[in-house]
Amino acid sequence: MSTAGSPETSNQRTRAMAAMDAVEIKVTVRPDRVLRWKLNHNDFPHDLPLEEWRLPDGDDLVEVSIKTSPEDARQVQKEFDAYLRELGLDPEGAQETKTRTALEYFAKTHRETTSQRASH
Repeated sequence: MSTAGSPETSNQRTRAMAAMDAVEIKVTVRPDRVLRWKLNHNDFPHDLPLEEWRLPDGDDLVEVSIKTSPEDARQVQKEFDAYLRELGLDPEGAQETKTRTALEYFAKTHRETTSQRASH
């Protein structure tokens, strides 16, 4: 039988800690809220799928897109850009995918959490 301060217990702890270092830790991350809409506007002849992701820090990531055939892509893009401008939106504004932005947020949060744990 080993006691808390015995060399055998100390060796068991050392082996357990070494095994923990070798374990791959997987973290599940996801937005706090995901909303999806398919918008139809009388002034725009294409469906507008819209998706909103809310991150745990309260940031909202919104993505609106259109789908069309490759042959019509240039013309539809021009119509879409013009429609966004009519709505007061800048189609040349920040062009980051919500997935990349969310992953960068969660990676940063994970690094900060891991760093804080290591310093304690």
